[in-house]
Amino acid sequence: MEAFKNTLQHRIYGGALYCCIMVFVFVLLAEAVPENRYAGLLLVILLVSEAAVLGRMAMLAATLKKEDSLKKLYIREQDERPARIREKAAGTAVSISAAVLTLAALAAGYVDRTVSLTLLGADLLVILLYFGLKWYYSRKF
Repeated sequence: MEAFKNTLQHRIYGGALYCCIMVFVFVLLAEAVPENRYAGLLLVILLVSEAAVLGRMAMLAATLKKEDSLKKLYIREQDERPARIREKAAGTAVSISAAVLTLAALAAGYVDRTVSLTLLGADLLVILLYFGLKWYYSRKF
């Protein structure tokens, strides 16, 4: 159980690091991007992201204080059925995302070349991540 507590502590530290980095990135972007709707959109994305991470950190901190909550979370995370369901859903989502991005890139090619290339780049990133992670996990397990 001590190893699981350490894992949760590392998640909390990672969340804190993420929050600090996001604030730093936003400050840099706020200086580089002129005041317009894009800057407002970045602020909203940052705030929602920060709120989600802070909420998760608070939940993990509360879990660390109660032994019964810690056991429940440990059991929930070690259960193989939900993990397998998430794996299947994620694999299907990646396949569908790659197909939709490819079709969107083709359709956008008739309207704007920059948008088409951007979508194609995102599609290639998804495909490379999929095959890279597939290779990594096939070697790991």
